[in-house]
Amino acid sequence: MPKKLKTMKNILLFCLMIFTLKVNSQSFNEYEVPKINSFGLNLNELDLSNQKVNNDLKSILKKEQQRKSNKSTSIVLAALSVLTTTTGIIIVSKPKTVNEMDYLNEAGAYENLIGGFFIAAGVIEAGISIPLFFTSNKRKKERDKLIELYKE
Repeated sequence: MPKKLKTMKNILLFCLMIFTLKVNSQSFNEYEVPKINSFGLNLNELDLSNQKVNNDLKSILKKEQQRKSNKSTSIVLAALSVLTTTTGIIIVSKPKTVNEMDYLNEAGAYENLIGGFFIAAGVIEAGISIPLFFTSNKRKKERDKLIELYKE
């Protein structure tokens, strides 16, 4: 039993060492290096042993990823907003049949209700996409500030 326990301890120790190497890794993946270079930063000229430099470079990559995500979501929601609002306007503005007492028939009332829902959904989508677009621009400015710290 003690030999088995010793083997288990060695395996556990090895796994913990591998885990800490992965967590505390200060190197960049092969797909991160071209992204950093695309910002005009040369990794060979930066002191990568400095933790602040590493954290700033990781922050630049994170802000870029957040910026792209927010911008993509904003564009999709803006396009859906236009489509949904236009559909709602078309449904509401479609001529309805009126009975002899100048009331809309039941189908016309439901069409107006559905059109109103489409318009409301389009306005809500636009209301969500605009702040996302502004947040995307804010992340870009934050990223550019960090890049300027390390540009030559």
